[in-house]
Amino acid sequence: MKIQLSRDFAKRILDMDWKNIRAGISNGWLETAVAVDFGIKALESDKYSEEEVELAGLDYSDIYEIENKLESLAPDISGFDKDKWLKLHLAWVFENRSKLEDPLQTIEELYADFDYPECIAHLVRYMPSDGPPRNLIEDLKDYLNRNVYNALLKQTE
Repeated sequence: MKIQLSRDFAKRILDMDWKNIRAGISNGWLETAVAVDFGIKALESDKYSEEEVELAGLDYSDIYEIENKLESLAPDISGFDKDKWLKLHLAWVFENRSKLEDPLQTIEELYADFDYPECIAHLVRYMPSDGPPRNLIEDLKDYLNRNVYNALLKQTE
């Protein structure tokens, strides 16, 4: 399943490096224009590169130039933080659960897409449970509160 995180959602991601931004765009998880937003954000720091300045000045529709700048900022995307992307996708699912036909099915598809990570097996409805019946949406909320919010995303008001 391909979930493309919105630009508004992406702007809330904390501590994102160029390798992960490029990997997100390469995997279809982010639209290319998000790189310009992160370039602009980089200019708010004390240290930024010439490539970041040039990226921040690009038009959102100039996909070819954006991709060229990203390639110079992150020439190698091997070893990107797949766990971080899984958690960001789960946060997106939780925040958009009312818009999804079956958010639990979406979680199951992410579970498969990310190679069945043990850390979220408890959120998959077909996985056995030793305890009482589960409310998987509440379990997802608890998981995100422990592992995602405050660590990976700015909270919404």
